[in-house]
Amino acid sequence: MNKIQLSNDVIQYMFPPRSETSPVGYNIVAVIDGDKALLIDVAFEDYAKQAMDDLSAKGITIDKIIITHFHSDHYSGLEALPNIPFFGSIRFHETFAFYKTSEEEIRKYTPTTTVDTSTTIEFVRHKLELIPAPGHSVDTLLVKINDQFLCVADELVFANSGEQTLPYLCAGKSDAKIQMDALDNLEKYSHLTMIPGHGPAFEGQKVASSIKNLRAYLKTIIETDGNVTYEDAVKNCEYPLLCSDWHNNNCS
Repeated sequence: MNKIQLSNDVIQYMFPPRSETSPVGYNIVAVIDGDKALLIDVAFEDYAKQAMDDLSAKGITIDKIIITHFHSDHYSGLEALPNIPFFGSIRFHETFAFYKTSEEEIRKYTPTTTVDTSTTIEFVRHKLELIPAPGHSVDTLLVKINDQFLCVADELVFANSGEQTLPYLCAGKSDAKIQMDALDNLEKYSHLTMIPGHGPAFEGQKVASSIKNLRAYLKTIIETDGNVTYEDAVKNCEYPLLCSDWHNNNCS
């Protein structure tokens, strides 16, 4: 676990990949006020427990949780954090339906509070805005923290070393236009420090270049209807995108 202090009250816990062949790790973000913490995403059970143990060692208890979208690498850690209220998109059930999630799991991971429009919540001295933003997932919530940070879920994905990856289009090429629209929306927040669901936080010129790079790839997928090789799909990108093995899924 790599613990990164982004500000006095915001910590990014960055965990390693689950596979030796993947460069992509997993993030948990903690917003802290006194002896209470709010978590944004909880990765997997063992990773959530490590974050909880680190906070507990400092006398900090987890009070609330926000799940940016209901893919298992973002919500499975709830297993280690029972009885803590958590927020999620009202569209969570659509994601569970897509993945044919069991009724038992749906009951276990149904949000305590669902969000259907931009919603501001107060966490002690902190202000967080939960912003529905379908893109990588139909139930994506962007989370703005104190008008300083934006948790962008998987709208932009990076390796733990900082290199950008391809997007993972869950429903294949039919998702490319939705993801493109999500980038247009994300651009409105480019003045903020971005905290992705995977990879280190970034800001400034890297925000603009990452959006531009991903837009070039998605534009090619849309224009060719997915009939394009990885090499040709990234030809107009400013720099390479990792996880080329995701390309076949993105064109399906």
